Amino acid sequence: MVDIEIMKPQHLFFMENWHKDDQFMYHICGLKKSMNREEVMTMIQKWITAGDIPFIVKYNNNPVGYITIRNITPNSSAEIHLALYKNRGIGIMPKALKKVLDFAFEKVKLHRVCAYLPEYKKGIIKMLKKEPFGLKLEGIMKDALYHDNQYKDVYCYATLDKEYKEYAGRTLWAQQLQ
Repeated sequence: MVDIEIMKPQHLFFMENWHKDDQFMYHICGLKKSMNREEVMTMIQKWITAGDIPFIVKYNNNPVGYITIRNITPNSSAEIHLALYKNRGIGIMPKALKKVLDFAFEKVKLHRVCAYLPEYKKGIIKMLKKEPFGLKLEGIMKDALYHDNQYKDVYCYATLDKEYKEYAGRTLWAQQLQ
């Protein structure tokens, strides 16, 4: 069972532990150093102060990652940031992402959502090719990120509210036909 929950103070423990893991920080977050409790608290506080909406991703009621709706603009656009700490490759992120996109378009009433994905996030890119959620590749920013001592491309995937609703409608029909 995959679920999402808006981040609460009790989730700090999980966020702190994940961000202490150098491999998670480097390969999932793209950062070279782990973060201590104070830095994690500051990061979450910045998200909340900026009006971002951080979600904890749960699998069988256990926190396994997070997705954040960030940089919400006055013209109803936003970015999503995804990080799965454990249980990768078993279909958690597609289910969680769908729930976050439902929230973004139905509750927040966003018009456009995008995700900037470094080329080394191969798992998420593969997921979006298989299960696009209306997200389409809009472009590739060449050498936009420096990681592993070399420049990496960053892929921009985005969808509009009407494209997502069309995708969600097709998915609902397919589920009802099975």
